[in-house]
Amino acid sequence: MSEPWFALLRNACAERKRSEVAAQLHLSPAAVSQVLNGSGKYGAGKARTDRIARRVLDTFGGPATNEEDDA
Repeated sequence: MSEPWFALLRNACAERKRSEVAAQLHLSPAAVSQVLNGSGKYGAGKARTDRIARRVLDTFGGPATNEEDDA
């Protein structure tokens, strides 16, 4: 995946444990691992990454967003 948020997530996990990054993002470590590995429901295309992308951008860089804007 070449999207900027994915690169931010990958870099954050290269510098710290995935569980620490997941806690910072208020996500489960399993969800972070599945997104990074392209496995599970994310790899199968059964789950969207919009919410995770917003949290990564809000936490690690990029334009601030509001999750309620898309609701």
